[in-house]
Amino acid sequence: MSEIQINTPPNLVKAIHSLLLQHPDGLKEIDLFHALHDSMPDIFSKDAFRDSLALFRVHFILFNALYLLRRQLSQTEQGFLDIGQLIIQLQPWPVSHNTQIGVHDPMEAYYLNLKNLQETDRSEIERMLSGFWEKFLAQNNTTPYLKILELPVEVSWDEIKRRYQQLSMQHHPDRGGDTQRYQQINEAYTNLKKAYL
Repeated sequence: MSEIQINTPPNLVKAIHSLLLQHPDGLKEIDLFHALHDSMPDIFSKDAFRDSLALFRVHFILFNALYLLRRQLSQTEQGFLDIGQLIIQLQPWPVSHNTQIGVHDPMEAYYLNLKNLQETDRSEIERMLSGFWEKFLAQNNTTPYLKILELPVEVSWDEIKRRYQQLSMQHHPDRGGDTQRYQQINEAYTNLKKAYL
């Protein structure tokens, strides 16, 4: 096993902060990676893209630094770091009422615990990737089931549950509904549950 960076370098947090100040509309993770490669090629090596374990380690170090920065900014009320799936963006303080400061964030807890970096090996990475692709492929095969529930492709799990409850009540055989339609609704819901949960 190759050597791994255990501690996030303090200059990494400062470098990320500086980059985000220069980009008020936010940056994607890949943009941060490329920007940091120039100043820290030992950590953000482009070779990381050739190996799933190396890529995980670089990703972990980056997100550890992001969550450290978010904590620093929130404690000093200098701003709030929105660490989204698509974009990472600094927001001014006070934060909007939609942001819940002080609420337990499982992602923050995961990335701030360096044991998760040390203890994740190649087989665990492969399991995570396999699980991701299984879920991704399952979600891509949901269109026929969403059609049965008369729902659009872009829909949340809560919306699916609500629609399922409405339709199952409406088409329940005990209420004079069609048995075949009721079975279709239940089958669609079961398959969507596998894909979304």
